[in-house]
Amino acid sequence: MAKQYLLFAKKEIDTNKQSVSVNQVVQMEGYNYPKYVVYKVEKTDWGINYHLIDINTHVFNSSTHIRPLSEKFGIGIYYDDKAPQYMTENEVAELLAKAS
Repeated sequence: MAKQYLLFAKKEIDTNKQSVSVNQVVQMEGYNYPKYVVYKVEKTDWGINYHLIDINTHVFNSSTHIRPLSEKFGIGIYYDDKAPQYMTENEVAELLAKAS
């Protein structure tokens, strides 16, 4: 699978193009706006899977779509494309230890 379409946003997403990197902080828009850190990026035949840890609750999550905050449209996971935030490898390792 190479492309997915957001009909109402009139956007096309290339699922084979990596949008964020390991240790980058992303944010959920909607609900209580939790922040996650990407601890693993996995490329599959169906696209890219981002493995995430909630920074506050240490709960694992995953996503196949992470879009730029400048193109925000509805509930989803977004990254700040203007001022990206990163955690250090040690900080991410500590979160992984707490989540396990």
